[in-house]
Amino acid sequence: MGSIEVSDDNIQFKQSLLAEIAEVLDARSALLIAKNYGGKRVYFPARPKVGCELSALIGHDNAVKLCKYFATGEALSRGAEFEVPVSLFGSRAKIHRQIDKMTQSGKSGAEIAHALGVAHRTVTRQRKRGKTQMTPTNQIDLFADD
Repeated sequence: MGSIEVSDDNIQFKQSLLAEIAEVLDARSALLIAKNYGGKRVYFPARPKVGCELSALIGHDNAVKLCKYFATGEALSRGAEFEVPVSLFGSRAKIHRQIDKMTQSGKSGAEIAHALGVAHRTVTRQRKRGKTQMTPTNQIDLFADD
């Protein structure tokens, strides 16, 4: 997992989940969650344990506060799942261009998904669109302007 440093607490979030997290906790925690879970489905337990992934990311006190906030109805006993938006770190088109570029350089789908913080399914769908064909990195370009 990567890390992110945030110094400005006046960030406005367009995505409602991240806006809610920023309101309940702070912008730094919302950004950490977006950076580490963007494009993924994440589970917030009803009662996070010390040292769990969420506690390690945003601190145990913040994890407890966040999970308590989202624990309503059935989630009171079992927790809740959320889709964390990825668009905070770039437009969909920009992410697709990065997937294309990394595929051309020979990166695997898993490597691309991890590096960009997107779901592996996003990488697979972009590759299937036919815009991205993986080329061997040791192949000589016959038409290069060298």
